[in-house]
Amino acid sequence: VHALGAGLIPGGMSAEEKKKQLLEGEVPIKQGRFWALGNTPFAREAAYAELVQSGITSVQQAALTDSALSGWALGEPDFVADLQKRTERRVSKTSPGRPFAIKNL
Repeated sequence: VHALGAGLIPGGMSAEEKKKQLLEGEVPIKQGRFWALGNTPFAREAAYAELVQSGITSVQQAALTDSALSGWALGEPDFVADLQKRTERRVSKTSPGRPFAIKNL
């Protein structure tokens, strides 16, 4: 009761600190997706479990498998482009062969 009265949640953080951790931490959560699953933690947990149980389509499964086995990034074009900016390694498959040389005209 003392922790709740002090505005702390389990883990010794204040609600604001936990919110910041969730939004800016290693695994950011987009409020519009997770929080929309329900009004209470129990409702969100049940809705999320239902989503997990429903699984993914065979097309999604094939895309995930292909991406995992080939080592190429999987995602929306803007996500892949942003990912490419963050690394020197290619993140998507290109045409086979040597890259074209850019000639000064």
